[in-house]
Amino acid sequence: MSCEKGFHAIIDEANWQMRETPDALQTFIEKLSALSNHYERAMVTFLEHNSFWKGATLFYHADTLPCWRKRKNLPQRKAAVDEASLQQLAALIRNYFHHTEGRGKNCVVEPFRRGKLDYFSPIPKTIRSKVSSGSMASLTVGLTTRPSRLFMFTRKRKVLLI
Repeated sequence: MSCEKGFHAIIDEANWQMRETPDALQTFIEKLSALSNHYERAMVTFLEHNSFWKGATLFYHADTLPCWRKRKNLPQRKAAVDEASLQQLAALIRNYFHHTEGRGKNCVVEPFRRGKLDYFSPIPKTIRSKVSSGSMASLTVGLTTRPSRLFMFTRKRKVLLI
């Protein structure tokens, strides 16, 4: 995030979240632009404008993917970003990972909008056990989640990019 692509991702997310307040957006962009380097811009965003961080990191990930697989000849439909459609997509991805790899029980699909593109970031998570160190008397077991894969979908004209 501390590079030019990261800075553009932060600005794109700020554009979406501050679309109702263009003056505040302009002030935010000027504030970041006045900083001396991208490290400072990333840190200020993370610490002072944390609501932009999650979307910006996903846009940055999309920008730095080495390639996108194109799926052509799909029907022309508006992207479904309602909760029921996102839950259905999450269930399909969860089912796929469960049958092919035996994991992906907890799947979350998060929609993001960037300009005219809708991005969908499905994150299937795997639950694994974590045992803390200590004596057998004080043995504790906790659950942590870790992403098993991270991939994105976006619709661009007549092509689905994966």
